[in-house]
Amino acid sequence: MGEQTKILVATLKDEIIKQNDKQTQTITETISNTIEEQLLPINNEAMKSEILLLKSKVKYLELESRKNNVLLHGVEEKETNNLELINTLIELFNMPSSTEQAAEEDHDWDKWEMSNVYRIGKKT
Repeated sequence: MGEQTKILVATLKDEIIKQNDKQTQTITETISNTIEEQLLPINNEAMKSEILLLKSKVKYLELESRKNNVLLHGVEEKETNNLELINTLIELFNMPSSTEQAAEEDHDWDKWEMSNVYRIGKKT
């Protein structure tokens, strides 16, 4: 009984260890899948709200960047640098106006009243 009992006990012990490992793996996979399923909607909702927030911020920033912009057409391209462009625009803005209302609202513009000046498009 000694030798066969030892073999039988060793075989049973190996089978129990294999079953425990298999059960542990199955339980771990089940728990992982359950957690992922529960977190997926939370992550999606959090991401959706974050995307909406970022979209509104982008829209606000785009609107802010367009404030106080003046787009002029037909200004001759005779300047060679940005300072000359500013001076050309100051001359244009300070030209006497032909309307009565504009004459009443006369304003002497200088370069300190312009925050940024640049051309758009290709130089002709």
